[in-house]
Amino acid sequence: MVDNTHRMIEATRRRITFSYRVALSLVAIMVVLTAAITGHLVRDQIDDTSIINISGKQRMLSQRIAFLTHELTEVSEQTRSTTLQALHKAADEMESAHTVLTTYALAHTSIFWYDSFVDDMYFQPPLQLDAQMQAFLGHVHHVLRLTPEQVKVNQPDVAAIIREAQGRLLESLDAVVSQDEQETVERFQMLYNIVLGLSGAALLMLVGVAMVVLRPAILYVEQAQRRLQELNQLKGDFLANMSHEIRTPMNGIFGMTELLTDSALNPRQQHYVRTLQNSADHLLGLINDILDFSKLEAGQMKLDPIHFNLMATIEDVLEVLSMRAREKNLELLLRYAPGTPSFIVADPGRIRQVLFNLLGNAIKFTDQGYVMVHVELLSKDSAPDRKPWLRVRVEDTGIGIPENKINGLFEKFMQVESGSTRARQGTGLGLAISRNLVTLMGGDISVASTPGLGTIFTWMMPLPEEGTQPVTTDYNAALVGRRLLLVDDLAPNRLLYKETLMMAGAVCLVAENAREALSILAYEQENARVMDAVLTDFMMPGIDGLQLATRIREDVRFKHLPIIMLSSMGEQGLIKRFDEAGVNACLSKPATRQQLIDTLVHVLDAASRGVKYALITAESSSALSVNRLMSRERALHGTHILLVEDNRVNLEITSEMLTRFGCQVNTAESGLEALDQVRQHAFDLIFMDCQMPEMDGFEAARHIVSMKAAGEIAPVPVVALTANALKGDRERCLEAGMDDYLSKPVRKASLEAILLKWLRQKLEQPNGGESLEAQDAPPVPPRAATLPGAMPGIDSTAFNNAQEMLGDKLGTVISYYLEDAENFINRIAEAVERNDPDAAVLPAHTLKSSSRQLGATELADLAARAEINARNSAGGVVAEDIAALVVPMRAALGQLRPFFESASAA
Repeated sequence: MVDNTHRMIEATRRRITFSYRVALSLVAIMVVLTAAITGHLVRDQIDDTSIINISGKQRMLSQRIAFLTHELTEVSEQTRSTTLQALHKAADEMESAHTVLTTYALAHTSIFWYDSFVDDMYFQPPLQLDAQMQAFLGHVHHVLRLTPEQVKVNQPDVAAIIREAQGRLLESLDAVVSQDEQETVERFQMLYNIVLGLSGAALLMLVGVAMVVLRPAILYVEQAQRRLQELNQLKGDFLANMSHEIRTPMNGIFGMTELLTDSALNPRQQHYVRTLQNSADHLLGLINDILDFSKLEAGQMKLDPIHFNLMATIEDVLEVLSMRAREKNLELLLRYAPGTPSFIVADPGRIRQVLFNLLGNAIKFTDQGYVMVHVELLSKDSAPDRKPWLRVRVEDTGIGIPENKINGLFEKFMQVESGSTRARQGTGLGLAISRNLVTLMGGDISVASTPGLGTIFTWMMPLPEEGTQPVTTDYNAALVGRRLLLVDDLAPNRLLYKETLMMAGAVCLVAENAREALSILAYEQENARVMDAVLTDFMMPGIDGLQLATRIREDVRFKHLPIIMLSSMGEQGLIKRFDEAGVNACLSKPATRQQLIDTLVHVLDAASRGVKYALITAESSSALSVNRLMSRERALHGTHILLVEDNRVNLEITSEMLTRFGCQVNTAESGLEALDQVRQHAFDLIFMDCQMPEMDGFEAARHIVSMKAAGEIAPVPVVALTANALKGDRERCLEAGMDDYLSKPVRKASLEAILLKWLRQKLEQPNGGESLEAQDAPPVPPRAATLPGAMPGIDSTAFNNAQEMLGDKLGTVISYYLEDAENFINRIAEAVERNDPDAAVLPAHTLKSSSRQLGATELADLAARAEINARNSAGGVVAEDIAALVVPMRAALGQLRPFFESASAA
């Protein structure tokens, strides 16, 4: 098909080229012919004009000769000679002019059917101008040959003869002028008709060529375009299939290398395994880049905007890349400008992809210094269309980009370092993909660089005004008014951390090095201003952070002053040294905003109560944060939640999460049951699944809105729960009267954000004078000591989250899942047999949702494809693609069953 398409395109190209050549040749012939005829007519007109001008001169000369002849008979002897000389001269001039006129007349030609009138005027009767002029000149010469006495004797006859000849000549010359005027008009009219005719003929030729030749060629081009689109589709499908096929063995490579890494290997073997893992990572990156670029070229890349936490997404990207930054001793920084929304509506997956490309390049081409991400919301005055625009700048202190490379930087396969010996490998597709993705989002990306000093990539994208919310980080009031000392030799670090701490309400002093920090501590102590904590960088020139902590502890005045260490080298191998130096907590850079705040709260809380924790790290800080969140049970005690969900797996997991948050939970499995519960109980919040039998969540939400409007129930927020986090779903939920939107699988952090948003008044209510810190926090259920081995098709993070949340209920939920999954697949198969696509939508949707909740990603993806195919089936006929997915779904479930049964037993 490819060869046929290329041959058809080549034949069409040759046909069009030949057609244009023929058309241009015909038009050129017409133009040349028109120019030749026009030139000939113009030359004729010029000749005729010259003849008329000479004829006019002859007229004047004949009048002068007649006057001189008459004067010759009357002048005296003294003046006769002068008159004769003048008469001789006039006769000579008239004879010379006559010779020129005769030459023009004899040289004059005719064009086509048009005969020249000059020949007729000079040599043909009735005018015969040539004969009349010769006769007139003959009479003049006769007079010139007479003696004076003969002139006197013959004076009357001479004068009469000259006057008569002159009269006839003047009549003929007047006729010539009149004829010339008439002929000029006729000639130009003929010229106009010829040009108009030839132009019309040329136009008809062009139209004929277009109708006979070009129109079929255009049809061929359209057909070729359709074939190329089909080829692009085939190419995209082929690449997607190949990507899947390649990823399958790649999973084995990654799994085996990870197992080898954890085994007892000697240093040389460890080096071999790391090299293999790095090569596999590089190969997977190449596969992803090529697949994404082919999708973009084929126009198959689609955006999937949802409501998500941008700040958390960027922090996740930085955390993933932090290891690469630590290996090069680079600072990886994030500045989230005040007033910038944390939650936006966009495609988080594509935003992560662009960030990974930009940050990965920045780290790759930076050998010392820092890489910083700067995120800010543009003001309406500086935004392109006076609407919300987000600006993300990725700044590094790397090698920079030469000026001659910048213009083509975003072209595919473009690399700053060229040649096979370049130090930094890559496909050259990352920036091209990033530009296309940003353009797809409606934004723009640019670059500015100075060789040797660094590079700044600036990425701007528009934001929908709806869904753009300001930052709502849950800072603890314990930081308000606290005096903190920040020590860091890097100016961007000092700016970012100081800004974060001041937003939390703290008073922050800064120092560039350890000596300045010790001076500030001493000065503050002497002036009776208590310093609550010190945050110091570890890697500093001169006195590093570890030595600074030791010197602070050696001063008895600061023996119990809390010290938090920030390290870009990670914590491995340093924890013991930090603990021995008296450090209270250590965080690896880049520390997230919430990690920094939580760690400070824990350290200050322990110091105020005289409690000595073990050295707090990012992991232990997160665990303390979970306990602190769960300790809100008393604050949320009495909070009544209605959870409407027909999927038993989702129902158990979400219900357990809400219960551990301290909520009283009622459940319903359909919209009708939910309406009955709403009439019987007053709820503080309703979580409403969208896809349910009998009555779906959209219709149930509309009934609840009507009941609130009629005063039948108290106002209560309704939050949608749906596994379809696609474009338009959020708008559909809002149109149904729901107040917010939460996509499945439900995660603890996203559920926490919803509770904080809609139940904030409950959280802020006093607790009978008992401090929140004094409340007994329910223990966090430990993860199972023994887990099944890693398995393709399982998201271990999602499964571990579900296991951690469910605890002893895990076995029950897994049994629900396995039973329901088999039932859902059977229902899809039955729908295929009955040719009823609508009957396949709900079981596929529910299977997708519960599978994602437990981390069964492969089965969830198959169910999602079945749901999409069922929704898109036309004419009531089930597409073959749905039937083709039943067997893979059964196979995926069969592969998952041992894993889940083993996990349940463990």
